[in-house]
Amino acid sequence: MARQKKYKIKRYKKISAGSQKAGRRPVTVVIFIIILAGLVYLGMVLFKPVSEFIMSINTDLTAGMQSSRVLEEEAPLSVAEGDKTEQNAESKPEPVKPVRVVQNIGAVYIPFEIASDTEAVKAFIAAVPAGTNTLMIEIKNSQGQILYDTKTEKAIEWEAVSDKKIDIPAIVKLLKSKNMHLAVRMHAFSDPIAARGNREINAIKYQNTDVLWLDNFANSGGKPWLNPYIPDVRQYLLDIAKEAVELGAVMVIMDSVRFPDDMTNTATFGEQAAETSRGSILSEFIDEARAAIDPLGARVALYVPCTAIEQPQRDQRYGGNPLDISENIILGILPEQLETGYLAPGVNVTRPGTDLSKTIQEVLHYAKTQPVAKPSVILPMLSGNPQSVVPMTNEKITAQITACAESGNSEYILYSPDGVYPTE
Repeated sequence: MARQKKYKIKRYKKISAGSQKAGRRPVTVVIFIIILAGLVYLGMVLFKPVSEFIMSINTDLTAGMQSSRVLEEEAPLSVAEGDKTEQNAESKPEPVKPVRVVQNIGAVYIPFEIASDTEAVKAFIAAVPAGTNTLMIEIKNSQGQILYDTKTEKAIEWEAVSDKKIDIPAIVKLLKSKNMHLAVRMHAFSDPIAARGNREINAIKYQNTDVLWLDNFANSGGKPWLNPYIPDVRQYLLDIAKEAVELGAVMVIMDSVRFPDDMTNTATFGEQAAETSRGSILSEFIDEARAAIDPLGARVALYVPCTAIEQPQRDQRYGGNPLDISENIILGILPEQLETGYLAPGVNVTRPGTDLSKTIQEVLHYAKTQPVAKPSVILPMLSGNPQSVVPMTNEKITAQITACAESGNSEYILYSPDGVYPTE
């Protein structure tokens, strides 16, 4: 009886369980279908905003990674330069700017005899006229001598260096301590030393021969000249000019940038002379000088006596108007040049002994109204010589400078050949 009871109870439970499952299956299926449908609907509704949200997160992460990489790449430069400003990765570095060119020069000439003695230079600086901020010294004379300790190989080879020399670095250092500058003057093609140094190439020749042409009879001191058409000649001069700037000069004044007077018409200059005019080759030389010196922050200027503007020999000397050769002109306006009141054919000015200021203004006006291809910046060279035909005093020097300023010229050079200037 006990075994049968146990058997019946087990069977009852099994049948009961089977009966419950059978009764719930349709309901469960229906509920499952409803839930599944709801999830599908909900997924369709939420798919677009959710996908956009996920994409925005991904975009932000990508941008953040790129930004982080850019910052990591730029960080060393920013830290090194102390610059916290964001840099443009595609921007190019700024070009190196040249040293600022010195303007508003008020110069005074100091001759070699004084400039070659540093102690004498100190005394000279202590007594310069008021307003002086620049000394002008000569570094190459019309005889071809180099007056400082040049490293130019050809000058050394040709023994062109003077035994007595100007110590340019010492003068520059002294001038800097006084907040002053250095300008240098050098003669160009009037150079018998370099002409003889390589006579086969450098020199002007006599009637297309190998004979050196002289500007006068030999027994009267005639000397050979350098040929402006020869590239090696021009390079020799450019090397000297550039070296002076590298030593501290802020201006190079080129003198004797012209052809010699040839009354016999026997000077010859080679094949290139038939293709290039005299004016063009002189302009080319000044352009070459500017190309070498401008990047160093200095200025190149051409010295021209005011009477050369329209003198009868100007075409032979300059190949035209000398004001056309350079954009910077040092214009000599000295009483000795204008003592008679004569400036050019058919052009007279007030004699300097009568009214020096008026003479200067008339000459400057005449120069500025010349028909030239390129306008020139004119820097007048004025007399500071107490022994001139118009003896200079401080009052007359001031009057000259004022006359220049009233004509629109704020820069000037005072010139006295022996370096003596008025003391009162």
